[in-house]
Amino acid sequence: MAWMLVSVLGMVAGAVAQPVESGKAQVELVSANSPIKAGEPVLLGLRMKMDPGWHTYWANPGESGMKPAMEWKLPAGFGPVQVGFPFPHSFKAGEMVSYGYDGVVIFPVWVKWPDKLKELPTELTFGVQMRWLTCTADACIPGYANTAIILPVGDPAPAPAAEAIAAAIAATPAVQDGWKLDVAEADKKVRMTLHAPKGVDLAKATVFPLTELALDFRSPLAFAPGTEPDSWIAEVPVNEFVAGPIISLELAVKPVDGPPVLVTWSAQ
Repeated sequence: MAWMLVSVLGMVAGAVAQPVESGKAQVELVSANSPIKAGEPVLLGLRMKMDPGWHTYWANPGESGMKPAMEWKLPAGFGPVQVGFPFPHSFKAGEMVSYGYDGVVIFPVWVKWPDKLKELPTELTFGVQMRWLTCTADACIPGYANTAIILPVGDPAPAPAAEAIAAAIAATPAVQDGWKLDVAEADKKVRMTLHAPKGVDLAKATVFPLTELALDFRSPLAFAPGTEPDSWIAEVPVNEFVAGPIISLELAVKPVDGPPVLVTWSAQ
C-alpha cells in the first residue's frame, strides 16, 4: 500500500514523489534528466536531508552506525544499479569514530538501460526502499523510506536536480590514473605507501578507509613524504577485530586541491 501511495504521489507531482520523512531525515529520488534518453544509463540521485544536529553514514560507517541499505525497484530488464557515496565527514561519539554526512547529501545512482527492449516505453518508474540510521553523539533513530520517481522517455533535457547530482558525482571518490597503493603488515600495524601523481601534496589530505574492518578507526591516516619520489607513508594499528592478515584495502583520499580519489590494494 505504501508503494502504491508513493507512486500516485509521483504522478500527481509530474515526475517526482514527495519527500518521505523518517528517522530524522527526508528522502527523495531525483533525476539528472527529464525526459530521459532511450538506450543510455539513467542517472538518478537519492537525496537525503538530515534534521539539524543529526547525521547518517557512509559506505564504511566506522566504529558505529550503519551503511544505508537500498533495495531497488526497476522496470523489467533494467540494471544493474551502481550507487556512489560522496566523500564523508568524520564524527565522534565519545572515543568512537564514524564516517558520514550531515545537512544534505545526494547519492548518485546509475541504472543500466537494457540492451534490448520489445518496445520503447513512454515513461518509466524507478523506485527504492531505503533503510538508514540517523544519529547524534547521544542517540540514534532508524529511518525507512519507500519512494519512486516517474520519468518520461524522449529528447533528454536537464532536470532541476542536474547540477546537484553533478556536484555529488564530483564529490564521490573515483579511481584515477597515476595513483598506486602498497600495503605491508607487521607487528599488528599496517604500513601504507601511497604513490601519487607528481606535485600532489598529501601532507594535509583527508584519508578514510573504505574497507570496513582493516585499520584502527581512532588512529588518523596522516601521510608523510616517503623515500621514493612522489610517495607518501602512513602507519596505523590493525583494527582489533581483524582475525587474520589483511588481504585487500581501499582508501578514499581527498587532497587539499583536486577531486577525491579511490585507491585500492590487493594481496593477490
